[in-house]
Amino acid sequence: MPHKQRLTVVTVLLTAFILIAFFVFGHACYKMGAGHARQAIEIEHIQQLELPTNISDYETAR
Repeated sequence: MPHKQRLTVVTVLLTAFILIAFFVFGHACYKMGAGHARQAIEIEHIQQLELPTNISDYETAR
């Protein structure tokens, strides 16, 4: 492939990549600004574990 044609192909591909990257980044920024990216966070508390009080309870649980 001649040098000039190779340079043209690389330039076109690089330009396409940059335009796609700007589009994806801009779309993500727009979604964040519009509030579409927010999700409701539900807090779930950890339940307390029932631990055996005696070693004999542990032995029978196995």
